[in-house]
Amino acid sequence: MLLGSDVDNYLTNGENYNHDNADIIRPIAVAVKQRIGVLYKYLVPQLSFTADFVHSGFKLAYKGRSDLAIKGRLVIDIKVSEMPLAKSIQHFGYDNQLNGYAAALEATAALIFSVNPKTKIVTCYNVPLSHEWWEYQILQKGEPIL
Repeated sequence: MLLGSDVDNYLTNGENYNHDNADIIRPIAVAVKQRIGVLYKYLVPQLSFTADFVHSGFKLAYKGRSDLAIKGRLVIDIKVSEMPLAKSIQHFGYDNQLNGYAAALEATAALIFSVNPKTKIVTCYNVPLSHEWWEYQILQKGEPIL
């Protein structure tokens, strides 16, 4: 979870970056900066948040913590894995995780950056925003609004 803070530190506070995990942090930071341009200056690392998801008369309390975010605009999650990103998303449901973050932060875009620790290759996935999975969760696990 500290990777988001390290990437932010590398991008915005280079003089304060301690160079831990530099072999992984640098490629991610470069990929983030290339993908979002000057918006990187506004990224907030390790943003914790809570929200109430409401759907069809039910409410579900939600809390999360994004690696990097700009409230109302963008959420970014960073993964370190040798598994191909598409397979990780399918296996672990990372797209649903990011959709929850996006809904709670009212973001209009969600990105996953994954770096392979062996090859240092970074892959970026633009998560399609959808409320469908969360609406189902609200109906299954939420409480009726009285």
